[in-house]
Amino acid sequence: MLAEQDGIIRIAQGLRLPECIITDARDRVSCYEALAMLLKRLAFPCRLSSLRKSFGRSEGVCCRVTLCVASLIMDRWNDLLFFSDSTFDFLKSLRLLDLRLHQRGIAPQALAISVTF
Repeated sequence: MLAEQDGIIRIAQGLRLPECIITDARDRVSCYEALAMLLKRLAFPCRLSSLRKSFGRSEGVCCRVTLCVASLIMDRWNDLLFFSDSTFDFLKSLRLLDLRLHQRGIAPQALAISVTF
C-alpha cells in the first residue's frame, strides 16, 4: 500500500499537478486523491459507483474530478501523449458535451453520464 501511495505521489509530481484540484463545480480534492481516482478509472472498467464506494464521494464529484484531472494532463502534456484518432475524437466529443451541458446549466451527473476512458 505504501508503495502505491509513493507511486501516486511521484506521478503527481512528475505531471506537475497542482496541490488541489478544483472543478468548475468547485469540488476540491487533493491532487493525489484525484490522480488515484483517474488511475483506478483507467486501470479497471468500473462504474462511478465503484469510485464512490472507494473514495467516499458522490458519483457526480468522482465524474467531475476524473474529467478535470484527465483534461489537466491532456492540456499540459498533449504534445507528448499518443492517442489513436478515434480515442482523441472521443475525448474531444466528451469535452464538447461537457461544455454544452455547462452552458445550458445542466450538471453532467443529472444525466447520469458515466464515461470510461
